[in-house]
Amino acid sequence: MDQRRLRRVAGAVPLYALYVANAVSRIGDTLMLFALPWFVLQTTGSVALTGLAAGAAAAGVAVAGISSAPLVDAWGKKRVSVLSDGLSGLVVLAVPVLYRAHALPFAVLLALVFLAGLSTTPGNTARTALVPPLVDRADANLDRVNTVLDGVNRIGTLVGAPLAGILIALVGALNLFALDGISFLASAGLLLILIPHVAASEPLRPVGPAAGQTARAHLVEGVRFILQQPMLRTVVAVVMVTNLLDGGLYGVLAPAFIRSTYHSPVLFGEVGGALGLGAVVGTVLYGWFGYRLPRRATFVGGYLAAGAPRFWVLALVPGAVPLLVLTGLFSIGIGPLNPAIHTAMYQAVPRRLHPRVFGALTTGVTLGTPIGAVLAGSLAALATPWGAILIFSGLYLAATMALAVHPALSAMAVSDGPAAAAR
Repeated sequence: MDQRRLRRVAGAVPLYALYVANAVSRIGDTLMLFALPWFVLQTTGSVALTGLAAGAAAAGVAVAGISSAPLVDAWGKKRVSVLSDGLSGLVVLAVPVLYRAHALPFAVLLALVFLAGLSTTPGNTARTALVPPLVDRADANLDRVNTVLDGVNRIGTLVGAPLAGILIALVGALNLFALDGISFLASAGLLLILIPHVAASEPLRPVGPAAGQTARAHLVEGVRFILQQPMLRTVVAVVMVTNLLDGGLYGVLAPAFIRSTYHSPVLFGEVGGALGLGAVVGTVLYGWFGYRLPRRATFVGGYLAAGAPRFWVLALVPGAVPLLVLTGLFSIGIGPLNPAIHTAMYQAVPRRLHPRVFGALTTGVTLGTPIGAVLAGSLAALATPWGAILIFSGLYLAATMALAVHPALSAMAVSDGPAAAAR
């Protein structure tokens, strides 16, 4: 093997390590996503409390978005990735430990799931910011790398969702928290060993009052940049609304509806697996040829197909098999969404602003998720989970239809050049 080929292989290793770490972490995330609502429903029997628990987890993600960008800037992308996954693993492992010690009142559970979301978000922001330098190192195509990363996340959901349902039935929801914690620690180890050091955007400095001011300043800078870009602010607004609705559906309404109608955690996991399979197929198709299609039409079409129809299928289609098949088919539309958004952002945002803008993006798109979870729990208690699903579907359709007519999305141009991130 000649020296040039050796250099290319060595340059690609960190990128593949990032793929694997994301997959391991995503599987663990999926286990917790399914374990938390089922655990709360089993131990409390309350849909409203289930909404509060899902809302607490999502609130941690939203709050952490404020501080994640300056942490990445100051401490470095690799360091934050490793510390974030390691801390997340320890927090999640505390749930089964405290429960078995009879020291887990509901308020403590809320605090732990909030801390889990809080500690996870900086790592997600850091790994997102790691992509351009690792793409440069591997001399890869940015659009395809984004597609692979999204596909890895989809495969993690595809594997993790049915696995979660089976494990809930076999060993109980509580043990899924332990597996989730272990997966975070494994991801931290992979990142520590195989990802090279990437220089911090700013000199390392301690965290304190000044860092809090920096966090606010960086958030404001990221938000200001997004607001100045019509395409970015439109996408963020719509994703904020749809994340709100998806958070309510999968964090509260779907487990409550499936538990009361089908009495099966396995089916709950299989629905998540069908969604993941459809998303993987959509991602593969997008990576194969879809990235050459007009990005706006592909993005909007995927959103419309994978939006409200998933809600209708759950609420209106009788029988487990038709539910799974149609969920998988409609979920194919999910495939182009994240790669299209991330590539458009990488091309629109100067590289020095990546942590700040992506941190602001994470904060923005997750702000509605805790509201959606709490709203779903309250609405389900008043109108039944079935009625709440139909109400949420109408709101989802309205939000995605806005993308089809808004002129700002004309900026989503196709680019198949090599790693053309803005600098």
